[in-house]
Amino acid sequence: MYEILKQYEKVGERIISIDDLKELLGLNKSEYPSYNNFKRYVLDACQEALEKYTDIKFICEPTGKLGQGGKVYSLKFTILQNESLDELSLEDFIDMHGKDFEKPSEDVIETETVEFKSERLAFLAEACNKEFAESEMTVLHNLLIAIMPYAESKHFAANNKYKYETDLYDYLKRCYDELNLQSERREIKSRFGYLKKILDSALHEKTKSNA
Repeated sequence: MYEILKQYEKVGERIISIDDLKELLGLNKSEYPSYNNFKRYVLDACQEALEKYTDIKFICEPTGKLGQGGKVYSLKFTILQNESLDELSLEDFIDMHGKDFEKPSEDVIETETVEFKSERLAFLAEACNKEFAESEMTVLHNLLIAIMPYAESKHFAANNKYKYETDLYDYLKRCYDELNLQSERREIKSRFGYLKKILDSALHEKTKSNA
């Protein structure tokens, strides 16, 4: 969602159909058929994560004509600067707010079951040993598909989305292994923040190479 909205930051808004948005997010059009569920588990989760971790935030509202039965087809995103993070680097932000992201103690992890509404995010969470919440996995998933979009994957021509999801899983697992390796060498206040930084760096390198 960050990449979908960030490129329209200067414009200040973006209107997009829900079907197109689902495709950009890597969701099947059949997922979250109810707008209320889509808003709750996707839009609200993304809104919370972007405002907490990135330099932009957004307001989202239905737009255009409603379909039969009041079905929502299109959304208008108003994109705003997240002023609370505007002057901070990612490293500074993590240092200042690291306590907000501290990993729970091992006994909490063993007794607490993390529930996911999205099967795709639940699958990817396995690559991170189910360490992160669904809102955090949403941010990681959006970065992954920006780094390796389906249209650029080796399985695109064969229309094999299952293997594409496996590729995303494998990529995330390698990044998570790097996180664990670095955590053995030094203290990492925010494990989620560090993993996001790895993916941010990969996306930056990809963008720079394509420029």
